[in-house]
Amino acid sequence: MHGALAGSQTVNLYKTKLDVTADSKDLPDLQQAPSADDTSKAQIALIFEEDPTQTVYLPIENSGKKTEGWTTATVSLGAYAGKTIAAIALSCPPRSWWRTTS
Repeated sequence: MHGALAGSQTVNLYKTKLDVTADSKDLPDLQQAPSADDTSKAQIALIFEEDPTQTVYLPIENSGKKTEGWTTATVSLGAYAGKTIAAIALSCPPRSWWRTTS
């Protein structure tokens, strides 16, 4: 995703069959926000096989902060041990400028 967003956008990234265990690592997200700090909050959106009609949104900490170059944030998956991720998406609120590669 690249540029200004006039409204919230959700970008489907991966269809998968990823088992989450107690040993699962955090899910990384790489982003760049060259605009000024604001209150926007990007989120990782997960759909689990166990309930494919429900989307779980996990906030990406500090996603509303201006960055100097690319930054990496992580989202913890520990609370979802025993479930299977069926899809991963990125949900971004309106913001004057976004650049991301997830």
